[in-house]
Amino acid sequence: MNTTYVKETGKYITAQEYRDELHLNKIYCPECYKAPLYFVPKQKTIYFRVENREDHLEDCSFYQEFIPNQEVVRLIKSEKEVDKERLKFLIEMNMRNALNLLRRQNTEPLINKVGIEISNNPKKTTNNKNRTQEVKSITRINISNLLKNRDEYQDKYIVIYGKANIEETEVEETEVEERENSKTKEKFKTKSLIFKKNDERIFRINLTGDKKTKEKFNFEKGDTYNFVVFGLFNGKYLSLEINSFSHFQYFKD
Repeated sequence: MNTTYVKETGKYITAQEYRDELHLNKIYCPECYKAPLYFVPKQKTIYFRVENREDHLEDCSFYQEFIPNQEVVRLIKSEKEVDKERLKFLIEMNMRNALNLLRRQNTEPLINKVGIEISNNPKKTTNNKNRTQEVKSITRINISNLLKNRDEYQDKYIVIYGKANIEETEVEETEVEERENSKTKEKFKTKSLIFKKNDERIFRINLTGDKKTKEKFNFEKGDTYNFVVFGLFNGKYLSLEINSFSHFQYFKD
């Protein structure tokens, strides 16, 4: 991995920013903050690695095998029922695991909206059609670490998660606008949720259609919200396209 978390400072650094005199024995997994990492100074490439995969929390994406982005794209485009079921399972499991990391609650099995039980076995679980599904990780990244890696995630389906509050990261809900599709000339409504830090945009979630634009989020100033969102990331415009409201979840601390 190219990014690590420095517990002493509470900040993220890249492999290029690592210095032995500052960071030796002080760096940890950028997602679960639990697994200690080690700097690998290769001649052609430098990176961080973990000694034992089991050092990660079970809800951490680095604990499981990653699913390639091209496979996520294939599942999204597929019309097969088994692929739709697999995609739904992977998205919901990865979003739930991200929320578990935010809550730091990993004790009891949880039931999500479609009845998929999250078992204590991190590698496999059973869905509501009694099929055993293997849990794999969709790329996840904390909002605090997003800007450092914007080029790495360009045009990829990722899960962004983290905390938003008025002191650190602010969420702004824009007004609904009516636009026109340049090809079909069909009119549609759109609005955005903009995540900012120190008045600088980190990323935005674009919402289109009557149902999405009618939704009111009511983020209250001064409160802290934990959130997780899955979608296609555009690093150039720092935007995330989501296909379903179920792909954006949040709760107040």
